[in-house]
Amino acid sequence: MDNFLVNVVSTSLEVYAAAILIAIMLCYMLKTVYSEKINQYFMGILVTQIVMNLVDSVTYVINREYVVLWCIMYTLTAFQVIFFHGYFVTKMRLYINVASLVVQVPFLLITIMIVAYWCSYFTGWFYHIVDGQPVENPNYWMVEIVLILGLFFDIIYAVRWRKTIGITKMMTWILYIIFPSVSLFFIDKWNESVVFLSMNISIIMIYLNITIEDEMAKLHYEEELNKSQKMLLLSQIHPHFIFNTLSSMKQLCKDEQLTGLIMDFSSYLRMNIDTMTNDECIPFEKEVEHTKAYLRIEQIRFGRRLSVFYNFESVDFEIPPLTLQPLVENAVVHGVCQKRGGGKVIIGSIDRKSYYEIIIEDDGVGFDPDSFGEDSQVHVGMENVKQRLKMMCGGKLEIASEKGKGTVITIKVPKQRNVDKSDRK
Repeated sequence: MDNFLVNVVSTSLEVYAAAILIAIMLCYMLKTVYSEKINQYFMGILVTQIVMNLVDSVTYVINREYVVLWCIMYTLTAFQVIFFHGYFVTKMRLYINVASLVVQVPFLLITIMIVAYWCSYFTGWFYHIVDGQPVENPNYWMVEIVLILGLFFDIIYAVRWRKTIGITKMMTWILYIIFPSVSLFFIDKWNESVVFLSMNISIIMIYLNITIEDEMAKLHYEEELNKSQKMLLLSQIHPHFIFNTLSSMKQLCKDEQLTGLIMDFSSYLRMNIDTMTNDECIPFEKEVEHTKAYLRIEQIRFGRRLSVFYNFESVDFEIPPLTLQPLVENAVVHGVCQKRGGGKVIIGSIDRKSYYEIIIEDDGVGFDPDSFGEDSQVHVGMENVKQRLKMMCGGKLEIASEKGKGTVITIKVPKQRNVDKSDRK
């Protein structure tokens, strides 16, 4: 009864592992370019492991070992090692020049051993037949050592070139290889379902790493695309021509208020264009000047309907560019100027113990926080600022609003991030 239970559990594990790998294989097939060797090797790893799991489950169902099944399982295991070796050599060649012998020797040794293993049915080199079932000979360890050596080359190369490929990649690759290597070494001491389960874990780890690398590459591509689009936009804008034109207009203008408007507009445009090519935090004081230029333009536009007050306790810290101005613009356009008779906007900063606090307060129309997402333009703008604060300086953005009473936006910028940046400078 105990043996029956072991067989049931082992069969279930093998079938379940095969089902997981089939799902992974289908997902991988949808996004794989098969002309690339590394993808072909990983697909080989998946297919051989799936077949190994299913064949091994059959041995538990029939509860009997046959020579043919033994030879098939060893051949599959050998091919598995070949595909593992091919995958990691191809991976390493992205960073270093791998010698041809490192590629060819394991392939040659394993191929010879596969032939010798099948011939053992007639020669008795590694096993002999008793009552129709294969029994290992004392020198059977040789067939396992050859397979382990096939993966051992990869570990040696990964350690040898650790400075070139990086410690993180080296440790990741070694972890992948350790699971099948240990499995092969202890194959006689463990239940075979546990051995194959460890190989399944290694394959799943590789797939997770492939998925993570793909996502990172996608993000990098999107970032580069975004930068190229910005540069294209800048090349079409011709900022120097715009600023020179505005400067000429200022010289021709005799009205002081109009001259001030041109200067503020020029300053506002310059900051926006500079921000398009800047991915680092800037001094808060610079962001304040940009916001003030914007507000002076809006005060000419809205007149008495817009009142602005400043109360800065500290400006000696950094924030992502275009953080304050868009939030103030929302307060003006969607808050104060939607209110009959207008209102006021108060902008200030407070030096707290562990963070700097920026407050943007208006007494405009306000909004219902539950319906905030319905105004897609405002919502997307706020989310953009919120995400950049979090990613670039670990900051937080909090919004409190009440319909008919106004809105208070609070930004919290950790001091530690700003201290670390000043130390690096």
